[in-house]
Amino acid sequence: MSMGKGRSPNWTFRQDKILLDLLIDEYHKSYGSQGTFKAHVFLDILDRFNSTANVRMDKDCLKNCWRNIKKIYHIYEQLRTRSGWGWDEERNLLVAPDEESIQAAIASNSEFKKYLDKAFSYKR
Repeated sequence: MSMGKGRSPNWTFRQDKILLDLLIDEYHKSYGSQGTFKAHVFLDILDRFNSTANVRMDKDCLKNCWRNIKKIYHIYEQLRTRSGWGWDEERNLLVAPDEESIQAAIASNSEFKKYLDKAFSYKR
């Protein structure tokens, strides 16, 4: 797949998983620092990502995907840690105590609405 200017192709769950696995490996090699990765890490994993995922991405695509996954993770964490909320490990879903809590969460941040009934498969 060729990457030109313009919109990046849609990412698949498999590509997300490949990226996360590579980043976890790099983190364990001590490239990670306080939950962030140094700029060179995305260059370091680029060839491995492209060959494993059978795509042709650039380092900016990898960085953007990582930022997006982190953003979504933080949304789930904000919801999960609200008073009375929990996490269903089996289904990777948020568990709200009641409808009133759901409405209060949405009132505090309208972006929460689109994640309330979606699994977050990257919890580990």
